[in-house]
Amino acid sequence: MPKRNVLVVAYYFPPLGLSGVQRTLKFVKYLPQFGWKPTVLSVTPTGYYAQDESLLEELRGADIRIERVGSLDPNRLFRKKGTIKMPAERTRKTLSFLSDLFFIPDNKIGWRKKAVARASELLSAEKYSVIFATAPPFTDLLIGLDLREKFNIPLVVDYRDPWHDYPHKYFPTPYHRWRNTSLEKRVLKRSSGVITTNRRVKELMIKRFKVLEYNDVKIIPQGYDPADFAATGAAGPATGALNGRMKITHAGLFYGGRTPRRFLEAVAKLKTADTETFAALDVHLIGAIQDEYVRMIDALGLAEKVTVRGYLEHRECVREMQSSDVLWLTLAND
Repeated sequence: MPKRNVLVVAYYFPPLGLSGVQRTLKFVKYLPQFGWKPTVLSVTPTGYYAQDESLLEELRGADIRIERVGSLDPNRLFRKKGTIKMPAERTRKTLSFLSDLFFIPDNKIGWRKKAVARASELLSAEKYSVIFATAPPFTDLLIGLDLREKFNIPLVVDYRDPWHDYPHKYFPTPYHRWRNTSLEKRVLKRSSGVITTNRRVKELMIKRFKVLEYNDVKIIPQGYDPADFAATGAAGPATGALNGRMKITHAGLFYGGRTPRRFLEAVAKLKTADTETFAALDVHLIGAIQDEYVRMIDALGLAEKVTVRGYLEHRECVREMQSSDVLWLTLAND
């Protein structure tokens, strides 16, 4: 039986790194096993906080097509630089506010026109059964909507994060809130299916948008790929079991209310409160860590206790987690 074609609209896709690309990558990787042939429409190489070519290797040899088109957005300014530094939290908040002030729904709106044009060529040349758009950026959903209305092809939207209720989104004026809400309502009204990652987001959307019924929104939780772990080999004993120390690892970003401050202050207190436990700790921070937190580590006298690893290729990150005794996750109060 021939595979059905699906067009995947995803601004964030490897070789861009960080967590936002992994869900879409894994969907694309496994869709062929369920009778779908994906064509991914993504942005041309651009500046970003992490680059990870190893993620693209997972698709090598698969029947998956990747089409790329340029974008007129702030990331384009850093395309020659490739990897850019994560800004300080205060700077990030300021930039986010300015972005939400001048761009609706987000600063990737400059990708919309070019992406729709390239996608239109693809949809005109070959039959596609569905358009799958994943967000953020929420510009992806508008691109999907444009194509849905132009070609009358079913649109399925995937919310990795909520749009209206995203905790890091600003609505500088009532107009901004109204405009974002009306755009989201239009997308949802024209979509054939809606996917979210958890029940909280589903319930928020159904309560806010009366065009949705309960069964219109499906939950596909964040998961993991067993192949990532098989590729690293047997985990074996954690590092601590070998050297008598306890390896604590955090893999990911700090932003908004997610900060290492309290944890680092607690570790620093152990220097005098419990010297034996302090001596046994071995803390690793993996990811794009802001300079302000590196300075915090130094100020607390933890430079020899806390190792800042920076961004690691995905499978190397998995190996580091497997060799840890404790995995630490911090969440903001939502």
